[in-house]
Amino acid sequence: INISDCRSIPTMIDLNLCQDSGSLKKELEFRKIKFSELVEKMIDASVFPGSGSTKCAIISVADLGFPDGGSYSEVCKKVIESEKQYCPPLFGPQFRLRYPHQPKGDHLLVLMEPIIVSGGHPGIFSIQNIKGTLWLGWQNGSADYFCKSGFKFIVQISSPVL
Repeated sequence: INISDCRSIPTMIDLNLCQDSGSLKKELEFRKIKFSELVEKMIDASVFPGSGSTKCAIISVADLGFPDGGSYSEVCKKVIESEKQYCPPLFGPQFRLRYPHQPKGDHLLVLMEPIIVSGGHPGIFSIQNIKGTLWLGWQNGSADYFCKSGFKFIVQISSPVL
């Protein structure tokens, strides 16, 4: 399947909203966005890009050619083969801040290099609305983690513009 033919929602995201982990966490709290200690550690472990923006699209695992689902590594490989890219590490928190009207029950995953935090668990960011509460979450980013066909990933379709 050619990912460029798949249904996607392009979005331009400014990567320059917050310049450090402290200001990013304060902004999330100010906007009443929930996040766990594990997500806080992921934010602290991330490198801030300085400035720039990137274009992204939202695409399902089924749209990638996996009608029965596939492993996170298979999903990543398919995205890279289609000349799309991983999102930068801080894309997830920046996207969360810019998506305040996410529908209830919606759950998006950020396709990214997993961030290893305490305990050695690889994680990726998730963007969720759970019963009307906005969350920046942690999702298993292990290579063998099974992704159901309905999982939706945010993928980068252009390199960050500085």
